[in-house]
This record gives sequence, structure tokens and C-alpha cells, in this order.
Amino acid sequence: MKYTPGPWKLRPNGDMSSAPRGGKATQVCSISWGVSASDDKPGNARLIQCAPQMSEALDELMMLVTTPTVSQAILGNPKVLPKAKQIIDNARLVIEQVTGEPQAVWPRIDHAKPKLE
Repeated sequence: MKYTPGPWKLRPNGDMSSAPRGGKATQVCSISWGVSASDDKPGNARLIQCAPQMSEALDELMMLVTTPTVSQAILGNPKVLPKAKQIIDNARLVIEQVTGEPQAVWPRIDHAKPKLE
């Protein structure tokens, strides 16, 4: 995925910047809030601020559930399977929205990763 890496920080003036560890801070965007959005401002700012980490977490989730051992464990457990499929499909749909690219439908198993390490 292409996006400005985090962590992102919001300044009181609405400027959002990226400050990668050991790197120079660069401006990502500037946020302007309407008068009616004052109650939602902190929550919306936190959501925008953590977007890179959420995207990375979803990528890691998809890498985990496509390993053969995890896929087989989920597929072999009828109590877990329906909810797991729902969670995995939701993650896939969000990744598609973030990247603008279609993602493989689970259970796509990556045999290049035969076991968890």
C-alpha cells in the first residue's frame, strides 16, 4: 500500500504530520473542522491519526490467516469458522478500500509460509 507512514501527529491548528522514528516530520494534511463537528473533533482526529497503524494491522491479520496452519485451524473449527470468515472478509474489504485494488477472497492460502515462526 502507498501511504505516508506513521506515526501521525495532530497539532492543535489542525496540521497532521508524519514523524517516522528517527526521521524528519513531514506534513500529511491539514484538517478543518466545521462548527457542528466540535464534539466529534477529538475522535475523528484520533481515527485519522491511527489510520496507518490500522492499515498495517489489517495487512498483518491477512498474512496470518493465509498461513496454512492458521487457515486449516480456522477451517477445521465449525464453531469459529462463521465469525472468523466475517472478520476476515471485513478486513479484506477495508484493505480493498484503502488500496483501491481487489484482494483475494479467503481462504487463499500462501504456501510460501508453511508454518508460523
